[in-house]
Amino acid sequence: MPLVPGTRLGVYEITGLLGEGGMGQVYRARDTRLERDVAIKILPEAVAGDSDRVARFEREARTLASLNHPHIAQVHGLEDSSGVRAIVMELVEGEDLSAVIARGPIPQDEAIAFAKQIVDALEGAHDAGIVHRDLKPANIKVRPDGTVKVLDFGLAKAADAGGASGSLVNSPTITNPAALTAAGIVLGTAAYMSPEQAKGRATDKRTDVWAFGCVLFEMLSGRRAFQGEDVSDTLAAVLRGEPDWTALPLDVSPNVISIIRRCLERDRKARIPDAAVIRFLLQERYGVPTVPAAPIAVVRRSVWRARLALAMLAVTTLAGLALAAYFYRAATDRPTTRFFVSAPPGTSFMTGGRPATSSAISPDGMKLAFTARDDAGKIQLWVRPIDSLVSAPLPGTDGAMFPFWSPDSRSLGFFADSKLLRIDVAGGPPQILCDAENGRGGAWSRHNVIVFGRNSAPLSRVPAGGGESTTVTTLETGRIDHRFPSFMPDGSHALFYMNQATGGDGGLYVASTATGQVIKLFSSDTGAIYSRGHLLFARGGTLLAQKFDADSLVTAGDAFPVAEQLETGVFGGMLGFSASETGTLTYGTGLATAYVGQNTQVLVVDRQGKTLQTLSAGNYSGVDLSPNGAQLVAHLHEGGGAGQGGGGDLWLLALKGGAAVRFTFDGEENTSPFWSPDGQRIAFSTGRGGKSSVVQKPSSGAGDLERLLDLPASSAAVLNSGTPDGQTLIYTLTDPKAGSELWKLSLVGDRKPSRLLTMSQRESYGTVSPDGKWLAFQSNRPGLPEIFVKPFPSGSGQWQVAGAGARSPRWRGDGKELFFLTGRGRTAAMASVDVTLSGGVPQFSGAKPLFSYQEIVGTHPGNQGYAVFRDGQRFVILRAPEASSGVAANSPIAVVMNWIEGLRR
Repeated sequence: MPLVPGTRLGVYEITGLLGEGGMGQVYRARDTRLERDVAIKILPEAVAGDSDRVARFEREARTLASLNHPHIAQVHGLEDSSGVRAIVMELVEGEDLSAVIARGPIPQDEAIAFAKQIVDALEGAHDAGIVHRDLKPANIKVRPDGTVKVLDFGLAKAADAGGASGSLVNSPTITNPAALTAAGIVLGTAAYMSPEQAKGRATDKRTDVWAFGCVLFEMLSGRRAFQGEDVSDTLAAVLRGEPDWTALPLDVSPNVISIIRRCLERDRKARIPDAAVIRFLLQERYGVPTVPAAPIAVVRRSVWRARLALAMLAVTTLAGLALAAYFYRAATDRPTTRFFVSAPPGTSFMTGGRPATSSAISPDGMKLAFTARDDAGKIQLWVRPIDSLVSAPLPGTDGAMFPFWSPDSRSLGFFADSKLLRIDVAGGPPQILCDAENGRGGAWSRHNVIVFGRNSAPLSRVPAGGGESTTVTTLETGRIDHRFPSFMPDGSHALFYMNQATGGDGGLYVASTATGQVIKLFSSDTGAIYSRGHLLFARGGTLLAQKFDADSLVTAGDAFPVAEQLETGVFGGMLGFSASETGTLTYGTGLATAYVGQNTQVLVVDRQGKTLQTLSAGNYSGVDLSPNGAQLVAHLHEGGGAGQGGGGDLWLLALKGGAAVRFTFDGEENTSPFWSPDGQRIAFSTGRGGKSSVVQKPSSGAGDLERLLDLPASSAAVLNSGTPDGQTLIYTLTDPKAGSELWKLSLVGDRKPSRLLTMSQRESYGTVSPDGKWLAFQSNRPGLPEIFVKPFPSGSGQWQVAGAGARSPRWRGDGKELFFLTGRGRTAAMASVDVTLSGGVPQFSGAKPLFSYQEIVGTHPGNQGYAVFRDGQRFVILRAPEASSGVAANSPIAVVMNWIEGLRR
């Protein structure tokens, strides 16, 4: 029963409640005899009523009372009054360490200062034969002057001479600490329990070493080393999981990380055996194992303990290099090292029959896997140790694509022959796991589950040992597929790239592999990987890093560049980069596709692709030509932090003189501009934060913005064209549910929008012929885009103009030729067909190629990437500079060891 202020227990008068937990209530009280404040812990009834437990507790209390240690709260005595049993302790002013951590990670210097005092307290208790067994931040007080006091030895036990008692009482079981029973008692809090403690086995001082490692990790990271939704999940993490080492701040010394790792060894024989060893390792500011002059307190300790600590120190120092890969799995503060890995002699980097660098660094940072084709045309999976100059093929991996590593760095997953397979790198044949036609990337979780993507499909999962695959996510209308996944540290959330229909906005998403719930993070050209508190992803051929909270799934700050000339674009969303837990980054070099953001050239070219004029250079991604051919309106992408939607304004470029004048100034997403037939107005799409509108503005720049149409949330309009009379706009409506549809908006009368086509949900790029009677458009119904023509605004009949791969149609000024693009990126080409419009039935010649060029892939897919002069003899195109176009099949793989430290410096 709780005690109220004024209650007397012998000479102690209760003045208030300090706290309570499974081991009893703690009160503030006044010692009326000695005139001092004390803390009184009232033992729970389950303990107070057990004579054996009380007898043992009294013996341990007497032992603790004999301690006079500056960092252990003093036990003053025991009190038994009116049937209430209590232990009287020193009252330590200040706050719990848990409250300090709740405000955020503790800076390394301050955390190490606390850690030294905690270790000193443990060493003092261990010297007296006492093991705490419930060390946690809530049992550590920090006084205002920074002095640390370890409290609550309520679970402490006296160490047996032989090491540890194996009795039931001393072996914890998994029961409710608030309902303690004689037979089963949770001895310690689950998140700080050692593995042996969680299994109910005998404990000794190495249990406190484990708990200390948990506490130090939490001080530095602000997060528990082991956590779960309930006690069972937490204990499972203790027994089988790993702390999220990436949660530790970048400035934490690798030697401190090594100490934590050695404290958290599940095998007690491999764990640091003694608090004295930890104390020696923490002597220097950053945990450098040096031996300072021994203070008097150390000299007084037994000689054998000092010798043991020195011996352990020597072993640690001498073995440091040999065990570096084991102990220093987190990023270290060694200098950043960069080098390149070329394809093996007689081979080139290839995957899926295309020149692409599909590679992956192992989690331990020791091995690089990649696919390469030899002179005989065989594509295989190769592995090269990072410390070796020789790569070796893995037999049985013919046709391998998109390799990914197991968490233990011993096996590789890959795709071949419409199957998902795994192979042990130490030897042995590959094992088929499941069917996976057109596989597009996989990831292997620490829970031994593989998640993978496929063309035109959502994410799927399969046990790492093989079996039937099951669907993880669900494709919404307008989404093409989910691909190139990678796991977050919890092993329960996967990042992936979502492909969307033409005119949509693909990007980076995260999915719960348990519930299938999907959340969009931000626009990206690729999938992403999580490394050292950051997401690594690519935009415009640049590898970027974005700070990311793995728990809340929220970004922070702006994305910043990590590497240029990143190979991307051969497979949509492909991860052309990887990172290990040790901080080693790898990525393919040489651009497979040129992207907006690379100083795009705005050029005027003839029908052979010869450059006639260079208008400007910048991050342009959408253009339209004025009816008189004198000016160009272009979307200039202005970037922005990842997840913040970027931004971009429209600019006017004069063809004579090349002057560039800003047309919009609000920094919104101002895209897909279209010039009115009379040249007096420019309409465009604008918006941010999921809200989009169609607006127009006088092309002179003088005049207010006129809002024409507000779209529902999550929908967007991409303007395509208009009618020759200037009374109707044609636009592509993109919507997560409806996909992409062609709509028209009347600019006279009620200005109500209406759906233009009722064919399917994959039409886009509608353009009206100069006579206003025909509509050319792009359709993705068969999968690849095709060009069709049908009567406008209504009428029967439909004709296919160009086959698979044709896209983005535009008419010549007289309607006698229709231009379109084929291919993408470095394989893009301009083509056309001759058109005869007579008798109500259009006639088309066969497609004829005009010229090829390195196309810029815009950040806004609906933007038109080219414009046609009325006579059809000249074109405005967006092209990458020659220096950044194309890709060599043997462009090397860049390896950056300790990449994040290099950026910090």
